[in-house]
Amino acid sequence: MNILLKKIKYIFEGYFKYIKDLIYNTSTYKSRNRYNICKQCEFNNHGICEKCGCIIKVKVKVDFLEDENGISLDGCPERKW
Repeated sequence: MNILLKKIKYIFEGYFKYIKDLIYNTSTYKSRNRYNICKQCEFNNHGICEKCGCIIKVKVKVDFLEDENGISLDGCPERKW
């Protein structure tokens, strides 16, 4: 899949899940854990990742492919989650 199309898919998926979680007041353990990691990260600039430019509250919702250690392949650019 084209890299640009993949990023667009991730953006839509993240926003969809973010809005759904707001409406139904739900969140997954994985997204909460990712968000807690990002909150303490040195690249977090008021909710925006300085490395990739993504809105953190949205990006943590995306179901990225993961390696054998559970680290997302396209998620955190620092590979913290």
